[in-house]
Order: sequence, then structure tokens, then C-alpha cells
Amino acid sequence: MSDLDSDLARELLEGPFPCCLTTLGADGAPYSVVVWCGRDGERVTVNAAHGRWLGNLRRDPRVSLVVVHTDDILRYLAVQGAAVAIEPDEGYAHINALSEIYEGGPYTYSKPEHVERFRVAIEPEATRVVDLA
Repeated sequence: MSDLDSDLARELLEGPFPCCLTTLGADGAPYSVVVWCGRDGERVTVNAAHGRWLGNLRRDPRVSLVVVHTDDILRYLAVQGAAVAIEPDEGYAHINALSEIYEGGPYTYSKPEHVERFRVAIEPEATRVVDLA
């Protein structure tokens, strides 16, 4: 069983918990954002529009993320890995699925005809589940 198969990792990746994602800038400096995340088998998925962190991933696929349980910050999942796929989010299928989890309905902040979005799959190289509760 991998760490992603643990009960806590499953709860964090399937529920509406904040995910802090860190990429590396061209100068090597870390750049962090808070995103919605999910999972697809043994991969973590996030969604992005064109912007700094997506550009960072296209240049250097290394990424780390931490998903924190909002009821107790001593329960979290940490992942180091690489973005192995960046694909167009056709019809906003992926962002709508994440929005259902995080906001209880379809994504409303932009529309597919106005803003192109991308589904990013992250292959974990190292994971750590912490449950000090």
C-alpha cells in the first residue's frame, strides 16, 4: 500500500481541503499557490489556467504539495514529484468535478470559451502522511 492509499490521504484528496502547491521559478526560487486537488489512481491532479505556476511546471516539472486537514493542521499529506501530464481540460470536465467537491456546484469563475484550463497530473516520487491528532 502506498501512502496515497492510506485512509487519511484518501480523505484529504477526495475532500475539500486546501492544497499548497510549490513550483520552481526560472531562477530556482520556490513559488507557492493554494489550489484545489484530487487524485487519479496513484497520481494527484490539479487544475490551472495560463499563469506563473503553470509556466513554471512547463519549464521544470518538479513540484511539491501539501494538503492540510482544516480541522487539525497536524493531519496532512506531503507529496514531492513531477508533473507528468498537462492536458487541456476539455469542456471544464476536471475543474467542474473539483468545484463540485470544493464548492458544491459547477465552476463559475470562468467559462471554457473565454479561459483555457488544463488538467495537471502529478506523479509522486515521495509521499508522507502525517497524523499527529
